[in-house]
Amino acid sequence: FPLKISSLAKGKTTITLFILTKENFPFTHWKTQEKNGFVFPVLTKPIPTTIVMKADQRLIEIFKKNNRYPINIMLTVATYQGSLQNLQDFEVIPEKWIPYQPNPEQVELSIEQKNGKTLIKTTITFKNAGFKVFWGSVTRENNVFKAYSKIEGWTGPSAQVITIQTNIYDLGLLKPGKYTFEFYANDKPVKSIIFEVQPSKEQYSPNLLLGLLKLKG
Repeated sequence: FPLKISSLAKGKTTITLFILTKENFPFTHWKTQEKNGFVFPVLTKPIPTTIVMKADQRLIEIFKKNNRYPINIMLTVATYQGSLQNLQDFEVIPEKWIPYQPNPEQVELSIEQKNGKTLIKTTITFKNAGFKVFWGSVTRENNVFKAYSKIEGWTGPSAQVITIQTNIYDLGLLKPGKYTFEFYANDKPVKSIIFEVQPSKEQYSPNLLLGLLKLKG
């Protein structure tokens, strides 16, 4: 698609679609098209990559990744049965990436310490694999850190598996005190965490320790 028709014939017409994918085709995405005369699927089965390669080398290049080919490719066959007149107003909405706003329950913030630095581990849980995250950078104003990320969701089909994405924000070496970290997605606040940095043993100089001992005495 788009299906270009030069002249419309009377009566019913059958159109067969052959779809090659890396994995099982998500037929639920096409359920809404059944009312338009589409039938999904007529057939679905894995076929060896070598067969596709013999049919057309250009097809197999689509599935090439890291100079390697998958062992099998999923073949799905679907049909359209009806009048070509019905296809005049049929519109396939293009699939695209759109902004996605996660809820606070999807995001987990945790504090880690490494080599004296404060790290914020940010974990986001998605309901499927159709999401991508641009983690962005961190800004600071006094004791408040803000991370501005960009999250997008795919409007088309995707693997229906729970997907977890994680990132580490390095806040660097911080002085003792209370701090706030705020996580944003698409310029909107999602979740925040308040934490406190305790003085390390190295921050107590011999003179300071001596003064503390005198106070106790």
